Amino acid sequence: MTGASCSLRETTIDGDRCLVIEDGEIRVSINADHGAHLFELTDLRSGTNLLYEDPRGSRHYRVGAWYELFPNAGPGCVVDGQRISEHGDVQYRRWSWSVRAAGPDQVAVDLATRSEELPFGIRRSVTFAGGGEVRLDETITNLADRPLHYLWGHHITFGAVMMGPGSRVDLGEAEVFAEAAGDPSALYAPGARGPLHALPGRDGGVVDLTAFPDRPFGTMLFADRLARHRCGIWSGELATGVCVDWDGEAFPALWFWATRKSGALSDVVACALEPQASAVHTLSEAIAAGAAPSLDAGASRNAWLRLAVHR
Repeated sequence: MTGASCSLRETTIDGDRCLVIEDGEIRVSINADHGAHLFELTDLRSGTNLLYEDPRGSRHYRVGAWYELFPNAGPGCVVDGQRISEHGDVQYRRWSWSVRAAGPDQVAVDLATRSEELPFGIRRSVTFAGGGEVRLDETITNLADRPLHYLWGHHITFGAVMMGPGSRVDLGEAEVFAEAAGDPSALYAPGARGPLHALPGRDGGVVDLTAFPDRPFGTMLFADRLARHRCGIWSGELATGVCVDWDGEAFPALWFWATRKSGALSDVVACALEPQASAVHTLSEAIAAGAAPSLDAGASRNAWLRLAVHR
């Protein structure tokens, strides 16, 4: 893009190798030594990081910022006698990286790692070409001599600045559903199903979760029949929004998680939009339900995601 004014620099934060990329509109920071975690998405106009910042720093992966979920997406489990960690292990693995382009019109960085829990490799290209947009292109490869199941997704977590008065979430026309058991502070009824703006409420009424409640709450919702693979969030405080679209073949499902001083995460105000490979969030359960994708020995699968900040 002409006039993009892209730049790349390398730095060290808390002893970790990090990459800092700007395009004149946004700044993204990536911790290559800890999961290739995108721990910063700063809107340069306001100087505000739109992602959740964990007070324990960029290495904290339980909630913070934007990280990869692979080869598991939810709680830890056991598959074929192998213990698989919560959210999978690539989120805290060291990733190798190389710079493919570093000019004013485009910055492109290639990163790679492999899971130690299941024999998969994963590669990611991060590309900036101006206009407040970042694109991720990824490939997973089964390195085993047998077919393997997996779960795969992205946990894009926004902070309190995206959840204030006037803020909204847009999941399009997606029908979302809740599990039968969940956070007791959820405003919707157990097992609720419907559009985000009209979910059956816990008190018998209807709740609209396109806007964030101003009282303590917890939300964990799933969608697996999406008319479009796109979602967004808008900050009333900043008059700034973020739109995410993605490869619907690799990530046919969407999870929506949010909390405001609720449950075990009593000090967290955050919201996550999560493109996912399955609506079943634990690998062992997804395999049992026939809802876990798989790859044959030596096979690969590609995927892409694109995030854009807009006014």
